[in-house]
Amino acid sequence: MIYEKDPKTRYVDMAIYIDYHIYSGDFDPELVYQYLYFLSYMLAKKKRYFDSEKTYDDFAIWLATKMYVRLTDSKQFEDPPKLGKVVSILNYLKRILFAKKIEFNSTIEYQTVLGKFNSKYIKDFDDDALIDYYRPTVSSRNNDIIKENLFYIFETIPSLFRKQLERSPYKKDKIMMENLYISCLLTFIKSTTVPNDQIAKVDKLRSNEHFNADVSRNLRMGDVEVVLWKVPTYLADYVRFVYSRVRDDLVDDIRDVVSKYTLDDKELTNVVNANYENVVKED
Repeated sequence: MIYEKDPKTRYVDMAIYIDYHIYSGDFDPELVYQYLYFLSYMLAKKKRYFDSEKTYDDFAIWLATKMYVRLTDSKQFEDPPKLGKVVSILNYLKRILFAKKIEFNSTIEYQTVLGKFNSKYIKDFDDDALIDYYRPTVSSRNNDIIKENLFYIFETIPSLFRKQLERSPYKKDKIMMENLYISCLLTFIKSTTVPNDQIAKVDKLRSNEHFNADVSRNLRMGDVEVVLWKVPTYLADYVRFVYSRVRDDLVDDIRDVVSKYTLDDKELTNVVNANYENVVKED
């Protein structure tokens, strides 16, 4: 282990220190990193993920680095936040540990493959062959990142409606505000529940080589049917307006996530070549 753990410091105390200090700005960066290292090491060891102490050490360093970047990411402090804050570091680590183990193993496997290519085929290195080998790993890793970000976006939907309704002329009427909020949620649920006949129609159009993606988008969204909950019918247009504002924000956020983490062939080639050069330099 790169750090020596104080036997008097419990793992739960490490987690509590991070939970209470990481977002206050009053914390020791080196101490936080050490605690993240110890927690990552302990949890992986408890699951018996690896065969050697060195691998546990490498994994703990790798995960602690990722977690420190995650905990200090500025996206958590934007208004509205683009990334949720970690409420409990211990629970968060337990939840993501298996996925991170897979990602870590993929990274190690990739470097091993690169080493073999480097030692055996350095003179006639075949980029296409290596890209084809590594493409599923890169795609899987990026899909996991996309899913994590999308799950957070979907979790923020209720708070986005609350934020939009803060500007409502009815904000002093708590009962009306709550009924408007429920109406917005019900309208959103109604709008995102696609009837089977529309799904079949979209699928049929997709099979046409001249199919325009905008057609699919319009079919799925269409003219939203407002669902009102204990509010006058004349407020339907207002609920539709609030829903549209939130929907547009969601669409922008989803597009941003997908475009940011989706690699085209050129970007994938750059990733492979960059990692290959690093292995060559290390050797």
